[in-house]
Amino acid sequence: MGKLRGMRSLFIFMYDQITSETTKPDCSKKAQFIQQLACFNNRIRDFHIVNVIADMLNQYDRVLVVYGHGHHTINQEILKELMGDLQR
Repeated sequence: MGKLRGMRSLFIFMYDQITSETTKPDCSKKAQFIQQLACFNNRIRDFHIVNVIADMLNQYDRVLVVYGHGHHTINQEILKELMGDLQR
């Protein structure tokens, strides 16, 4: 039981160290492991989003995509290659 209490204390201590600064995605070599993992996760997510959009565009004449501005900013160049420049 004492070992469990010690593990709980360690978990609480480590959990208290987590901030948005320590977990924000950072792809640089100096980034902490969790930041690099978040960066990798974002890249995989964006790759998947673009692939789903491409698949839908191959199947349908029109596709409605609703997502946050950040996704659009990151994927804008690839989306332009898929659909052309749709700015009107």
